[in-house]
Amino acid sequence: MDFGKIEIGIGVVLAVLGMIFALQGVGMIGGSSLMDGNSIFIYIGSLISVGGLVLVAFGLRPPTPKPKRGEEQTRSDLPAAP
Repeated sequence: MDFGKIEIGIGVVLAVLGMIFALQGVGMIGGSSLMDGNSIFIYIGSLISVGGLVLVAFGLRPPTPKPKRGEEQTRSDLPAAP
């Protein structure tokens, strides 16, 4: 399985869970009496959501090309040594 797909999946789950935490902290979603209307969960949920979105962004990056076996990695943009 591609590691990018795993990152995207985990990131989406974290983003959704963070939104649920934040909405419970605001009091828009009922459920846990500990979390309802408790402002600390707004901040915790926001951080979890942002972390999930960052993970999704990393998962969406194109893979870096790997050099073929036996090929040297060269940097053509560097000037030649004198």
